[in-house]
This record gives sequence, structure tokens and C-alpha cells, in this order.
Amino acid sequence: MHSLSHLLLLATLLILSLSIIHVKARGKTPSQLVEEVCSRTGDTSSFCTKTLESDPRTSSARDFRALAKIALDLAVTNSTKTEAYIKNMLKKNAKPGKLKSALESCVASYEETIISFRSALVEIDEDKMSANYDAKVAGDGPLQCDQALESAGVKVESISMANQITYRFSVIGVEITDLL
Repeated sequence: MHSLSHLLLLATLLILSLSIIHVKARGKTPSQLVEEVCSRTGDTSSFCTKTLESDPRTSSARDFRALAKIALDLAVTNSTKTEAYIKNMLKKNAKPGKLKSALESCVASYEETIISFRSALVEIDEDKMSANYDAKVAGDGPLQCDQALESAGVKVESISMANQITYRFSVIGVEITDLL
């Protein structure tokens, strides 16, 4: 009888420990990961949620590292498209002047932004603090572009909107790499 109670106790402990291991292994769902990241982004939270949930890769993200790779890949894609848009606008406005100068500054700023986002993407697996720093630095480019346009006294609404989006990607990148 004494050994039977020990055996039952041991079996109970084994079952409990296996269920705890199973729960920990499951982790968070992709939706929970997105919610946790985006809740940290302040004014960017709605954009963050819509952007991450609209990417089909998010449904297979099992941890913050996988989600960070998705977010930073989206940031690189967005920044590259914005840079191409500005370059195209620069070709159409090739004559010297304030607009051309501002657009050239924006292109240079976006070149740096793309480099920073790409660095952050690579660093996710190597050095999370550097990934976080580079995601933060990437946000400088759109701000510098806005300043260049403002200093030139020109308004280009499409670029200003693109700058806001790129900056939001930086905010997302900072918050998600902080969770690694």
C-alpha cells in the first residue's frame, strides 16, 4: 500500500510536469505576439496591428524573433519603395532649386534608413541590442527628409505621408527588438 501511494504521487507529479512543459512549449499565438508588440507602440499601435496581421507570414510566427524578422523585412521593403518614389520624383524635377535639393537630401536619408533597417534585420540573430539601436536610427531618415522639405519651404504631401509610415516602422522595430 505504501509503495502504491508513492507510485500514484510520482505519476501525478509526472503528469503535472508534462502538462507544464506542454503549455510552455506552445508559447504565445501569433495574435498574442502582435498584440503584445503593438500595445507598446503608442500612437502607432493601430498601424502596427494592421500591418503585421496583413502579412501572411505572421500567422506562422511562433516567437518575437520571427515576428521581428517579418516587421523589419516589411520596413526594408517600405523604405526601398519610398526611396524609389523620391528618386522618380527627383528625375521629374531635375532642374536646380529648393525642391531638387530637398529631394536629394531625402534620397540620402532613405539610403541610410534602408541600411539601418537591413542591419537590424541581420542583427536579430546576432546582437539584439544592435538590432534595437539600428531600428531606432532608421527613424532618423524620415525625420531628416521632413526637415529638408520644410527648410526648402516645399510641401510634398505624398512624401510626408511616406515619412510617417517609415517612422512608424522604426517605432515597431524598436519595440519588437526590445522584446527579444
